[in-house]
Amino acid sequence: MSDKFAQQTSLFQKKEGRLYMHIKVVNNQVERAMRELKRLLIREGLFKELKKRRYHAKPSVKTKVKREEAEKTRHKDRKRAAARARNFL
Repeated sequence: MSDKFAQQTSLFQKKEGRLYMHIKVVNNQVERAMRELKRLLIREGLFKELKKRRYHAKPSVKTKVKREEAEKTRHKDRKRAAARARNFL
């Protein structure tokens, strides 16, 4: 994670050369704080990384998955560009 991102959000604090994540519980709303933490961890990609590292994958399988994810991303980008073009007119 970049230091620029850490400076933009107050949830990250740099201490002893490491970034630490802080979620404040306000008015004893623990559930809300947990939802905020989960949203932040999803945005950081932690759950994807854990799922990916759960089992060993052969290099050929990794390459195949990476290629499929790139195709999904390209497809989504094309759909977004087409939607933007429709909304522009």
